[in-house]
Amino acid sequence: MNKFQRKFLSVSYRFLATKHPAEKAKFSLVSHYANDQITRQIRDSHYPFLAPRQIIHHHHDTIMPSSQILPVTTIHHHHHKSPQNWGNSSSPPIAETSLSIKEEESVNQMVMNLVIDDPSTRLLISSPPLFSSSDEVAASHKKPLLSRNASFSGISTARSSTSSSSSGSEGFGKFYDHSKKRRRRTASETCLLSSIVCSDGGGGGAGDEGAGRQQSLSREVGHAAAETFLLTRLSLQLLTYLGVGYRWVMRFVALGFYSLMLMPGFIQVGYYYFFSKQVIRSVVYGDKPRNRIDLYIPKNSDGPKPVVAFVTGGAWIIGYKAWGSLLGWQLSERDIIVACIDYRNFPQGTMSDMVQDACQGISFVCEKIAEYGGDPSRIYLMGQSAGAHIAGCALVEQAIKEAGEGENVSWSVSQIKAYFGLSGGYNLFNLVDYFHSRGLYRSIFLSIMEGEESLRRFSPEVLAQDPSLKNAISLLPPVVLFHGTADYSIPSEASTSFAETLKEAGVRAEAITYEGKTHTDLFLQDPMRGGKDQMFEDLVSIVHAGDPDAEAKDKVAPPRRRLVPEFMLQLARKMVSNNTPNITNAQLGSLLVKLGVAAGAVVYAAANCLYNVEGGHRAIVFNRITGIHNKTYPEGTHFVFPWFQVPIIYDVRARPHLVESTSGSRDLQMVKIGLRVLSRPVADQLPTVFRTMGMNYNERVMPNIIHETLKAVVARYNASQLITQREDVSREIRRIMTAKAKYFNIALDDVSITSLTFGKEFTAAIEAKQVAAQEAERAKFIVEKAEQDKKSAIIRAEGEAKSAQLIGQAIANNPAFITLRKIEAAREIANTMSRSSNKVFLDSGDLLLNLHELEMKATGN
Repeated sequence: MNKFQRKFLSVSYRFLATKHPAEKAKFSLVSHYANDQITRQIRDSHYPFLAPRQIIHHHHDTIMPSSQILPVTTIHHHHHKSPQNWGNSSSPPIAETSLSIKEEESVNQMVMNLVIDDPSTRLLISSPPLFSSSDEVAASHKKPLLSRNASFSGISTARSSTSSSSSGSEGFGKFYDHSKKRRRRTASETCLLSSIVCSDGGGGGAGDEGAGRQQSLSREVGHAAAETFLLTRLSLQLLTYLGVGYRWVMRFVALGFYSLMLMPGFIQVGYYYFFSKQVIRSVVYGDKPRNRIDLYIPKNSDGPKPVVAFVTGGAWIIGYKAWGSLLGWQLSERDIIVACIDYRNFPQGTMSDMVQDACQGISFVCEKIAEYGGDPSRIYLMGQSAGAHIAGCALVEQAIKEAGEGENVSWSVSQIKAYFGLSGGYNLFNLVDYFHSRGLYRSIFLSIMEGEESLRRFSPEVLAQDPSLKNAISLLPPVVLFHGTADYSIPSEASTSFAETLKEAGVRAEAITYEGKTHTDLFLQDPMRGGKDQMFEDLVSIVHAGDPDAEAKDKVAPPRRRLVPEFMLQLARKMVSNNTPNITNAQLGSLLVKLGVAAGAVVYAAANCLYNVEGGHRAIVFNRITGIHNKTYPEGTHFVFPWFQVPIIYDVRARPHLVESTSGSRDLQMVKIGLRVLSRPVADQLPTVFRTMGMNYNERVMPNIIHETLKAVVARYNASQLITQREDVSREIRRIMTAKAKYFNIALDDVSITSLTFGKEFTAAIEAKQVAAQEAERAKFIVEKAEQDKKSAIIRAEGEAKSAQLIGQAIANNPAFITLRKIEAAREIANTMSRSSNKVFLDSGDLLLNLHELEMKATGN
């Protein structure tokens, strides 16, 4: 073992021990380190209770992988055998353990906790080869490293619509029902799912719009942080699968430099992705992590548009919906809606999870795309690289479900007008060895595909050759496959062979190859080169076929603009060429260090050359050589030279200042005034503000201006005038303060008096005055009431006198009036006496009537 290997092992042990205690158990239980004294010393110093359990190969001091998996749910005690006594066994023995029962239970518990928290550990607990030569790796993988339970259960057979029975035909496994999988969701996944509420709510005023933007930004920042955490965790898990094979390391390094060469184009595409109004990001289509879709909407909304549902590539490991932003941008300029479907990658999910996510995303597009201006009758399914394979599997699976009896489907293959496969692979049996030679080792590939027994189920070409699935395959829409002849990632024969197989099965299929084009030329370099490339034009012509207006617009469409200089495109193309240098481990280590330093410098420069000015802010730039620039930068993203230029960002929104000041009035009364001032810096004068007052200009200027102005204005008024003329006082305070603040390049939006209080003596005098005034008002009321009572008595007496006068006149003028009154009185007396139960005898004189006289008058005598 050389010095670099020892150093790497030491760093790996320490990192896993300090940062990932769960990973250290998994790493130690099935590690593949050389059996030498130095390695054991390093191991024993960090993992004394885990050290004896290893799977070891002796082969010229080279670290070799085990060809079998050590089950994590059981730890058996085996007797040690020497390498000479291994015989014909397919795997070396496990070293004799010295674990106590308590320690063994502790190890088992740690691993089982890891399995519960991380479902990927159910699928694979191993480490691939470290610093292995190509011959050694090939020898170690003669039989699959993994023993995996497939994500299929049960058997279903595609049944012919014209046949009453399908017995004897070979069955096709159904996808595993994921509703039966119960596992605990990790915190990072919960964070991702929490962003489901990010859909915009109802309308609001101008004030709500700013708050909505801030909430949207906060959600996106939180979403990005959650995804970063999830990506980091999954990357560490992925490293435990990949090991440190130099092939994939070199591919990874080449990918990094490839991305660096295309960075000018990526920056422009990223700006469009995050700031264009034509992009609707992260529309939720399911309840699983990463079940989201990006929609690219054309500017022209003159009618329903054709739709391309796109599944991005990424070797089933690094796929992301934003990878399709360049295609979405350029297709949307041709009046085509693009829906980029995101899905779970490995190790967050395996192939069945990816297909399930793709099916659910396609179902969402078929059901909801009309709400975004899409034409449901013109939906095209497209995938690139691994995305082409996933989309193909989803399409074939859906066809098999439709051909079967009693299958419930959420969408139909008849809703897909055509399928486009770009640089995809469709026969995994032909690709597993090829991928292994390219750095995607057999172990990791079989882990992604859920074991060797599942390769057939995820090979659309193999399924198309199955006679029992003929009826299902016949349901497939037209298939168009695009591929470059110089594609070293997936040979172009993968597309041509699949097209021929589909033709033999009765499906309309065509493979279009492009001479000299690599795996990334068709998808990245050619679109970033600008102008017109044949693959893009072929794709658009198929989508717009039968639409004369769209075809006419395509003929006069302007060429796409160039995003990346040609020399950088050529360098990027060389980075992903088929040449893989043969270097030693020491050279690899030295190269990795150099590349790490270079990459760190590039990342630092890239992170510091761009800065954002948020809404309601302005920026100025300090140059270490020339000082402050006399320019104010508006909202948006701006460029600076790292270290030489430093952006200084100001908040130019109005800020409230609540100040209380005690001053003396003109009549020497102490007055306490509360004032609210809304101030902001003048945006165009920010360089001057920074030179004269710095960032905390408010604290340096505003308190003095407020106190001085209040004292000067209050001294001009009496205490009573401050109350009665409050509006005039406020207006004068604002006028004086605005003039003074303008001198310091500060604008005042509002000045208001919030409170006005006086001293205790003055307040008591005011209260006494108010009491006296109330008493005077009360006395005045009493006098007025007495006068009214007097007038009422006089009027009443005058009325009674007038009544008596009228009665006297009536008696004098008519004696019968008195007789009438007597009769009325007698009637009242009679009525009263008649209601009494006592018998009363009255003299006729008591009735005030001369009854004899009345009787005589009645008889006429």
